Amino acid sequence: MYIKSIVLEGFKSYAQRTEIRGFDPLFNAITGLNGSGKSNILDSICFLLGITNLTQVRASNLQDLVYKNGQAGITKATVSITFDNTDKKLSPLGFEANDEITITRQVVIGGRNKYLINGVNASNSRVQDLFCSVGLNVNNPHFLIMQLLAMIEEAAGTRMYECKKIAVQKTIEKKESKLKAIQTVLSEEITPTLQKLKEERSSYLEYQKVVRAIEHLSRLCIAHQFFLAEKTKANSAEVLEEMQANVVKLQESMAESEKKLEELNKEMVEMEKKRDEAQMKLNYAKQELKTKQAEVKKMDGGYKKNQEALEAVRKVKEKLESQMKMLNYEEGKEAALLAKKKELTNDISRLRELYEGLMAKFPHLQFEYKKCFYQEKAEVKFENSYNSRHTNGISFDFQAGHGASSQAAPILSKLQEMKDVAVELKTKESELETVENELASLKNVAEKYRQLKQQWEMKSEEAELLQTKLHQSAYHKQEEELLALKKTIVECEEMLKKTEENQKKAEDKYKTLENKMKNAGAEREKELKNAQQKLDDAKKKADTSSKEKKEKQQEVETLVLEVEELKKEQVSYKQQVEAADKAIKSYKEQINAMAAEVAQTMKSVEKSQKELAKQKELIMKQDKAINAKSAEIAKYREQNNELQLKLKSLEHSISKHQQETDAATTKVVKMLKEYEWIASEKALFGQPNTAYDFKTNDPKEAAQKLQKLQEKKEKLGRSVNMGAMNMLSETEERYNDLMKKKRIVENDKSKILATIEELDQKKTQALHIAWKKGLEFKVALGNTWKENLTELSGGQRSLVALSLILAMLLFKPAPIYVLDEVDAALDLSHTQNIGQMLHTHFTHSQFIVVSLKDGMFNNANVLYKTKFVDGVSTVARYDQFQSRNNTSAPEKSQKAPKRDKKGRAELGNLFNDPS
Repeated sequence: MYIKSIVLEGFKSYAQRTEIRGFDPLFNAITGLNGSGKSNILDSICFLLGITNLTQVRASNLQDLVYKNGQAGITKATVSITFDNTDKKLSPLGFEANDEITITRQVVIGGRNKYLINGVNASNSRVQDLFCSVGLNVNNPHFLIMQLLAMIEEAAGTRMYECKKIAVQKTIEKKESKLKAIQTVLSEEITPTLQKLKEERSSYLEYQKVVRAIEHLSRLCIAHQFFLAEKTKANSAEVLEEMQANVVKLQESMAESEKKLEELNKEMVEMEKKRDEAQMKLNYAKQELKTKQAEVKKMDGGYKKNQEALEAVRKVKEKLESQMKMLNYEEGKEAALLAKKKELTNDISRLRELYEGLMAKFPHLQFEYKKCFYQEKAEVKFENSYNSRHTNGISFDFQAGHGASSQAAPILSKLQEMKDVAVELKTKESELETVENELASLKNVAEKYRQLKQQWEMKSEEAELLQTKLHQSAYHKQEEELLALKKTIVECEEMLKKTEENQKKAEDKYKTLENKMKNAGAEREKELKNAQQKLDDAKKKADTSSKEKKEKQQEVETLVLEVEELKKEQVSYKQQVEAADKAIKSYKEQINAMAAEVAQTMKSVEKSQKELAKQKELIMKQDKAINAKSAEIAKYREQNNELQLKLKSLEHSISKHQQETDAATTKVVKMLKEYEWIASEKALFGQPNTAYDFKTNDPKEAAQKLQKLQEKKEKLGRSVNMGAMNMLSETEERYNDLMKKKRIVENDKSKILATIEELDQKKTQALHIAWKKGLEFKVALGNTWKENLTELSGGQRSLVALSLILAMLLFKPAPIYVLDEVDAALDLSHTQNIGQMLHTHFTHSQFIVVSLKDGMFNNANVLYKTKFVDGVSTVARYDQFQSRNNTSAPEKSQKAPKRDKKGRAELGNLFNDPS
């Protein structure tokens, strides 16, 4: 494979398209003045071969290769070389079918660098593999004397193995980093997530089990309610007939009670006479009362002193009470505020949960975008937060169930709901803030109020002690007896008034009963309406009782707070009790002193007590007679009232049963519509050995179990992750995928390591073969052998380098050799000898040599001369092969290089230098 032609366009000094054709397959020379662009042709070849060290082509970056760095309107540099590929033995791998191979490399300013093989885009690595397969590794130039091992490897054909080995080692490093990343993801993300999801799966399965049990028990309870409703509907007719019969009986008994009322009216006339006699006795008792009051005024002043002390204590109490009122403090206000604070806190937490639930339910309504770089971390955080989300359970109502809506709520309604929840949450928070401010302001007032209350209670205890002392005195006892006489007089007066009122009521009752007998039908309807009104009131009370229950629960919490306050007050009360004990001792001593004075007054009181006893006996006899008649009247009235009540209750029961019948009928129809499965399964309700056997499955126990299961469902619903099953399958799939990738990477790594080991063995074998075939490095200048290269001059080193390259060419030649002024350090004789040797003896490869000396380029078959015209390089071709045939042959024929037994080439004799 050798170069046939080169096309340059925009490369360095070749601004215009320049085609260099007619390259000789053996020896080509390029010459020209300094700066005319002769070396740029060699640079273009190195550029196409893929050189990486741009300093060897006199450039710092790829932009320097463009004509005038792109400032002259040319923005790209293109080099295209056509290779002859007719010799299939030396053809690159994969291109045996092509007789010509055209490779193009183009670099664009601000763009990308690209390769073309036969007009088709190709990668950099593919082009490098093509050149390395035929020994053209431009990144390992043979003319550098210090790279002996690289040149040997290139000559032996193992340099491509070494390049591949370096690339493979980089691939292994990438595989290692990928394995570490996979292991990190498995240990830090996938494995903990799998364990967590497996735990959540068991909770989810338990939740589903509870839901199925709730569904079964709900059907049982609904079936029992339907069964009872139908039973009530069937039995209501018999009960109504019995009640109507009882109504007739009660009406007959009411007629008899009317006769008895007439007899009582006659007896009331006799009672009026006895009332006059009681009036006379009352007047006498009043006279006796006046005499006793006169005796009471004569008592000593000790009682008045105690009374004055009691009055003083009461004034102090009133003063403390006024001070307490001035504080405007309500005793239960602080507890009420604490209860309200707790209630508001519960409401705020409930509203926050509801708001967060709505936000989690509709996450697409939150327009908060994040960068994709952090998306994976955001997904992990979203899964933790979604797993810690709470859901509110919904209690099951047996009588008020409805079918689920078939359509989802529109987005605007959900937005409005979220807005309403947010507004209510803000109002609750503002109310909580005001309550906390009120509690803070009440703290000092409450403390002052407790101190005043403590003083007030001490004075109250002192007042009670004085009151006890006054009650134990004889004066007080006499006063109590006078009060008792006054009371008896008042009772007698009231009894007389009651008898008169009872007489009037009996007469009115008689008239009303007559009217009722006449208007019995109207009265019955009126009573039925009253009973219906009472029934409605009872239902309302039943509804309010459930609300009061919740309020009582809150009151219990406030009572707990009050108990804590009472414990604090207990300490202060103990101190008050000790002070009260001291006061009681002093009061007992005063009582003992006054006991002697009381004994003297007791004698005078005994006489008045005997007289009062006689009056009491007379009054008691009158009371007994009046009470006997009153009891008899009350008895008949009660009997009449009982009959009326029974009649009303029966009428109420009739209407109640009628309502129950209607309610049962309505309930049956409603349940049939609401639960479609009842129509097909109602024949099994109450039947033994079925799912609706109410004897085996107690409905009450089922209702209790249902309530417990619903509570359990609500608790589980707060922590159960509903998507745990799907997430577990996805995570397991991801885990298996990562493990599969890990195994693939490990297998690839083992294969790559095996390949590297195999390539190392082949490289060693190839180097051994090269060594055995005769590669030895020694320098002999004349009869002197040099072991150290530092002893050589610059020209001698150039000769040694050329000798090594040419020796390697004989061992395993490369298809193309590029030499740029290698004869610069040589004299004319050596230059001419090298040119003649290359022309005559090295016909295995194509040589492209840049030289300024005639002795070199006159031996070339084709000579190219470069010129610099108007700032642009030009090339002219001269065929020297024909002109050389016309001249005479050289005077001395050159001998071919000899080889020793090992195949070593002796090149020193060709230079004709005795040194």
